[in-house]
Amino acid sequence: MLRQAVARARAEGAARGDVLGRLVAARHEDGSAMSEAPLVDNLITTAIAGHETSVVPPCWALHWLHSGPDGLARLLDELAPLGPDPDPLAVAGLPYLDAVVREVLRLWPAVTDVNRVLAKPMQLGGWEIPAGLTVAASAAILHHDPELYPEPDRFRPERFLESRFAPWEYFPFGGGQRMGPGARFSLSELKLLLGMLLGVLLARCRVTALAPGDPRPKRVGFLVSPRAGVPLRSEGPRHAA
Repeated sequence: MLRQAVARARAEGAARGDVLGRLVAARHEDGSAMSEAPLVDNLITTAIAGHETSVVPPCWALHWLHSGPDGLARLLDELAPLGPDPDPLAVAGLPYLDAVVREVLRLWPAVTDVNRVLAKPMQLGGWEIPAGLTVAASAAILHHDPELYPEPDRFRPERFLESRFAPWEYFPFGGGQRMGPGARFSLSELKLLLGMLLGVLLARCRVTALAPGDPRPKRVGFLVSPRAGVPLRSEGPRHAA
């Protein structure tokens, strides 16, 4: 099935306008196109990573939003003018919603570590690292650096409204030329998912956390999720007649 998708993309070219079309149109430095095997591998990676990274961050978002009243109230106030059937583009453009999603990904990024295999030797911190060795940069550690993020363990979306961070100060989907190809799509997807959920469901129902929850992470595959889940109770309608 994936090979058939690659064949169709080759026939249609970059006019497709999607990720696969861009991969097919991409060229190596010598001008050659990607072979079938890496194209299929990229499709598998995008499908698996896109599924998992769309499930866990909303759980963290609901956990943090229900851990304190201010963030949830502000987000619902931002969503309220869009009505019960909001335009997805309008939802994706909301600044506080964007800040909430970015803060969730800062606290526990979609990808906690970025692994790279050295193509050539390098020096780092006085150490000589040989080619072929796998090295890693930890977004989870960097995102909790108090010099970059004061009160790093606190859920505070406002930090992303007050400051802009350099690419290597904030990289929840990896960084550099090999950053996850679905990073922008995932960010938009998370905003739409959380925004539509809160705007439609929570605006109509009273939703409360059953317990404070355990903020400690638990590794599930290559992601980290709330150790005790996010137990919520929905009671509607939100505004009694």
